[in-house]
Amino acid sequence: MIREIIAAQLPVGEKLRIVKNRIEGKDPDSRRIAIVSGIHGDEFEGQYVIYEMVRRLQEHPECLHGSVDLYPALNPLGMDMAVRELPGLHMDMNRIFPGNENGTALEKVAAAIVGDIAGADLCLDIHASNIFVREIPQVRISEEFAERVLPYAQLMNVDMVWTNAAETVHEATLAHSLNLLGVPSFVVEMGVGTRISRHFGNQVTDGIFHLMKHIGMWSGELKSKIQQPVLSTDGEVEFIRSGSTGVFLPEIEHNHLVKKGDKLAGTRIIPLVIEEEKMKAVRERTMELTGGKPILELKPFQRKQVGIVTTGNEVFHGRIKDTFTPVIVDKLSEFDTEVIDHVTWDDDDKKVTASILDMIGKGADVVICTGGMSVDPDDKTPLAIKNTGARIVSYGAPVLPGAMFLLAYYDRIEHGRNRRTVIMGLPGCVMYAKRTIFDLVLPRVMADDEVTPDELAALGMGGLCLNCPVCTFPNCGFGKGR
Repeated sequence: MIREIIAAQLPVGEKLRIVKNRIEGKDPDSRRIAIVSGIHGDEFEGQYVIYEMVRRLQEHPECLHGSVDLYPALNPLGMDMAVRELPGLHMDMNRIFPGNENGTALEKVAAAIVGDIAGADLCLDIHASNIFVREIPQVRISEEFAERVLPYAQLMNVDMVWTNAAETVHEATLAHSLNLLGVPSFVVEMGVGTRISRHFGNQVTDGIFHLMKHIGMWSGELKSKIQQPVLSTDGEVEFIRSGSTGVFLPEIEHNHLVKKGDKLAGTRIIPLVIEEEKMKAVRERTMELTGGKPILELKPFQRKQVGIVTTGNEVFHGRIKDTFTPVIVDKLSEFDTEVIDHVTWDDDDKKVTASILDMIGKGADVVICTGGMSVDPDDKTPLAIKNTGARIVSYGAPVLPGAMFLLAYYDRIEHGRNRRTVIMGLPGCVMYAKRTIFDLVLPRVMADDEVTPDELAALGMGGLCLNCPVCTFPNCGFGKGR
């Protein structure tokens, strides 16, 4: 339900119109939270979160208890031009709260926003960083209101909660003004200015639903495990600035296949000579910040025993030749693997399930299923994998070729030790396309690097193979859109 909060005529000849989308569930007057975005016009991360909130709430309206007010753009003119301030007025909108009903046009707008949110049980004000900094998802709260707000902030699935000292808090911000009115409010910062970091947005959205579940507003399932944030105060957060001019030059993307001798990263010092003491100080500070861990991590490939289950009536009855399995074997040959079993079945999900479990019992670290991965009635492979009891990471991936890919983990305890078998259901495109989702996931499987649903979802950016005349994979953009 779209509602207008206020429409104000501005001296620049534009009308500033503020709206919200109210989504009501069961007993809509029982609880209400407000989610605010777009106070700064060059910060788009919050708009993605609000988009996801609307989508998920509308997907399961029966699970919502109370009301959710979503404010996608408190500075719509700034967002139209992708500028931080109110265009033509050179004014930061987050420095005019709580506003004044009898003041200037902008003060009236600010007062109307505060008045509309007043009475809510909670308010989240979502921001992004500037264009030069990529910030991990974090919550910032004022120490003045920390006792009341901190318990909510810790439920938000962010990496860090930062309590700001009183002298560093802008008292004319929306969050501060609402806290003074008794509405628990905090600021969420994440990502990069003028960008949308999809995996960050999903992380924060998951956190909001976790928070809503905690306060009794959401009865649906949660999409992922919620992480606990690092709690920091101003005395524990420090900005590090280089003592010399220079640049860090990454030579390779994350989750990139490398071999001995490949160049991973480089540094350049300007000027070309620097005191050894400075280099030692940088090294020591880096080790302190990472807890002694290296900046880059290389995961070695492990030897894997592999089972292959081929499905399809045509192949099983000999009407067509199995051309899928040779492709799989060829791709596996790039790694240290041993195919310990291979069976072919018709479209009988019970036989496929039994074969997968049998291969796991024989010691298979990886089981690959080919065929039967589409949505036709006789495509039973996803059902067969599910019936093994394995944890389905995802059935489907935003990747072409490879949209109907399935990834699952079969975890158990054997001889007192944790064991895991990776199960993959491969769509037909793997058989004929040069590079697919299989090429993106297989190296991580071979390195025992767990793939998460959010990571698969993030492949939607960069997940289209362009089928270049000369293939340069993995030295291309395929699978590296983040």
